Amino acid sequence: MRQFSPTSNRPDPTDRNPVFIKLGSFGPFTAGGSAILFTYTVPANRRALLTATTQGVVTTALVAGQNGAVQIGVTGQANGNPEVWLPATSALNTRDSAVVPGIRLGPGDTIQGLVSIGAGAGVIQAFAACFGVEYDA
Repeated sequence: MRQFSPTSNRPDPTDRNPVFIKLGSFGPFTAGGSAILFTYTVPANRRALLTATTQGVVTTALVAGQNGAVQIGVTGQANGNPEVWLPATSALNTRDSAVVPGIRLGPGDTIQGLVSIGAGAGVIQAFAACFGVEYDA
């Protein structure tokens, strides 16, 4: 008789040699700046199940033509990456945030937190992070 079921008593894939991932960064950005807030690449023979979060707050009003953005970039996704957009002439304390659960990454996939702001006198406080579990593929 054949048995078609998991070969172990631990069928949950995220329970296979788990490593918990917690990455993130924040800071003020101004005058045509851009930066990578965090980068995580899944090692060979591993997978990851992550949640990503991002937030942007205007701390000095943005001037005409000056936009700000905080984005989560994931390899293999041409669109659908979460982004917080702070449009030109945004007032002080204008804020936006996004949380995206259930991002599944395979071996070699990369996730990044990115921030950019156009030239001008405005300043944004940007935050991006990811957290979750990495496990054997």
